[in-house]
Amino acid sequence: MTPSTAIHAAGESAARPNKTVVNHTTHIAGFWFAGWLFAIGFCKLVWWKALIALVLWPYFLGDLLAR
Repeated sequence: MTPSTAIHAAGESAARPNKTVVNHTTHIAGFWFAGWLFAIGFCKLVWWKALIALVLWPYFLGDLLAR
């Protein structure tokens, strides 16, 4: 049995329309990252505290939201 006959056997048509899926997470992530950098700048952190914030903040935020 070929895949096309398996589709017919299941009762579906052989000609399916193509579906386009648009993923918007890239834009949301960019806005979130820009806001994150703005927050770090607004707090006037020195460079080493800003670096720690860039590395550790997503970890702790993800850990909190995963619960």
